Amino acid sequence: METARLGHIESRLDSLAIENLGRGVNGVWEQTVCRFAGRAVTLERGIRACADIPAAAAVHILVRSLVDLVILADWIAQDPLQRIDLWKAEGELENARYIRRALDSGLVDDLAQDPVEAERIYLERMAAVNKARTAAKLAANADPLPSIESMAKAVGPDHVKQLYTGAFRPTSGYTHTSFMSFAEMAMQGAVEGPVLNSEGTRRTGAALLAHVMALASRVADLKIETECDQLHDELVGSH
Repeated sequence: METARLGHIESRLDSLAIENLGRGVNGVWEQTVCRFAGRAVTLERGIRACADIPAAAAVHILVRSLVDLVILADWIAQDPLQRIDLWKAEGELENARYIRRALDSGLVDDLAQDPVEAERIYLERMAAVNKARTAAKLAANADPLPSIESMAKAVGPDHVKQLYTGAFRPTSGYTHTSFMSFAEMAMQGAVEGPVLNSEGTRRTGAALLAHVMALASRVADLKIETECDQLHDELVGSH
């Protein structure tokens, strides 16, 4: 794909997002998937901005976040009524665990709340989590959300091969500062340079964005899915 054509596609996706994602939509899933697409827009912009500068680690972290979002969105789309509740319950559980740790360790100042009120909020959060667990027939102590690998497997083999194995795992080390993520630095010196294939990375970011925007369009009836699908297929076909 010519660089000029890639730039045109990136600009077109940006315009489609600005023109359509701000529309008022009804329904929890409809609103949620449009927010997913909105987040995808900002992540793709970050990938684009960092792809040609000495910021390889930043690009990998942004790509991982975008892949994570795509897998989550497609997983929720299989059963939005129940899985949005599980996604929300995961957030409730994280907050409840934070409150519990602060209360148990005596670090109540970190909560900026009265301990009695914090305890009430903790119990409220856990009640919501347990309700979602029961509805989904999960074990009493299970995390509401499966792992990102399990989500990818549930969506289909292409997500496992292309997204989880092909993009999520290779970039995860940069998010967690694992030992292996520094292997490339040993070749480049103390300060990392740009990503090795900046144009390919930009195509990946744009293709992921087009995919999420097409999903949002189908769910929220934005009527841009045909163009988003065409742009996605052109980007993927050019690899």
